Amino acid sequence: MGVFVFGSVHKNARALDAYVGFGFAVAVNAFFFGMEKYVTGEVWVAWRWYPLLGILVSFAVGGLMSVRHSQRAETVETRSESERTH
Repeated sequence: MGVFVFGSVHKNARALDAYVGFGFAVAVNAFFFGMEKYVTGEVWVAWRWYPLLGILVSFAVGGLMSVRHSQRAETVETRSESERTH
């Protein structure tokens, strides 16, 4: 669900940004699940918060990844438009 929200909001994002964000979201949720079940035995995050946590993590990581190439994409678009006019 987080990747869907990320793709809907960030129009300049690429698939790799969404994949990395999803991977981090799965890793964070797996970390909390593993710590609660096998290490501490106490609940850190209620299971109802896992989807929201996944959405927030995938959105944050994917957004940070998309920032690194947003300026380069604008430069390429500007360059391709100037080539069409000449």
